[in-house]
Amino acid sequence: FIAAKEFLQLQGMKPVLWNKKEVWEVDLDLVSHRTDHPMPAELRRFFLEMGDAFMFTPDDVPDSPLDGWSPIHLDDYAIYNKDFHTQIEWEASEEIASSRPRVDPTLLRAETERRKLWVPFYGFVGSGDVLCLDAEGKVRFYEGLYWRSAPETWDFVLADSFDDFVTKWSGYSFVEPKVC
Repeated sequence: FIAAKEFLQLQGMKPVLWNKKEVWEVDLDLVSHRTDHPMPAELRRFFLEMGDAFMFTPDDVPDSPLDGWSPIHLDDYAIYNKDFHTQIEWEASEEIASSRPRVDPTLLRAETERRKLWVPFYGFVGSGDVLCLDAEGKVRFYEGLYWRSAPETWDFVLADSFDDFVTKWSGYSFVEPKVC
């Protein structure tokens, strides 16, 4: 975020970094006890460095065409990570139980087991879509009712790690609007 901030300042913008409050190891331990999986090391470091509800605004100009980094709240992280596997199982079972499943049930069951190890970390308001870290630490997009797409699209990786995702995100979010 420091590099993104410096880049934007060179473009004449006034980026803003802020957080709601500082986070300590004890805060992360308390959140981890409320979830189904322990918080991965990269996410722990992110919260320790950036704080609770970290937000990045690329420019302090109202209605800027550039997207920022919406806040990630520790409480939201805990909510996403409690019974996430139950939601995955329910969505898959609904598809399997339909009169005409769009996906081979054997493939769907295997994918369900794989996704039950995912750790959601960033949600999109109200849609059920979240960014997750898989069992290998890769960033993946989980779309609610995603089972309806073709199985060959299930293995899409956004980034090889959380750190890689943050670096790539700033490169995609801060391009000149005419270039997109």
